[in-house]
Amino acid sequence: MTALPQAASPAAVFEAAFGRAPDGVWRAPGRVNLIGEHTDYNDGFVLPFALAQGVSVAAARRDDGIVEVRSVQASAAEPVRAPVAGGPVVAEGWPPGRAWAAYPVGVARVLHAALGTGGASLLVDADLPQGAGLSSSAALECATALALCDLHGVDATGASWPRWRSGRRTSRSAPRAGSWTSRRRCCARPGTRCCWTAAAACPGRSRSPPATRA
Repeated sequence: MTALPQAASPAAVFEAAFGRAPDGVWRAPGRVNLIGEHTDYNDGFVLPFALAQGVSVAAARRDDGIVEVRSVQASAAEPVRAPVAGGPVVAEGWPPGRAWAAYPVGVARVLHAALGTGGASLLVDADLPQGAGLSSSAALECATALALCDLHGVDATGASWPRWRSGRRTSRSAPRAGSWTSRRRCCARPGTRCCWTAAAACPGRSRSPPATRA
């Protein structure tokens, strides 16, 4: 497998990896908590803010029921291919070298089951360090979710939100976390911030930038 170029844009790397231009590029920011670490799923208050660093996903629609994922940061690795229809990724015994791809594949499976989205080719690029408490996994999930929903004509930020986010943590191996982090990324409006309780029916708006199509 030829290593992917490191200095090119996500769209250019996607074309090198998959032999075609992507349908778009989506990006979600990392975040830091001022308050609220591990209180989100205990009905506590949270006050995060978004970072300039984040995760970009260049993507193209597929109609063969397959999600194929590559990463610039794991450029020498074989692409991960998996059916979009399936159960929890953790139950399939993926080796450690493929574990990072459980996040986008898990999101694809939840969205497929809840909202009927299909497959895609995905190229992941990040300038957000992993394992630093900056929500790199949530950023990857949200950029993937928005890409898949846009590609398949589904609105993931409105009334459909509870249906897909309720299953997201059961579809791959990951620590438990509340829904506020991902909802903030997917539904936030630029230039606003809010402190809210995770139990609130409408958690309010958060500081920019939200997850967007680049």
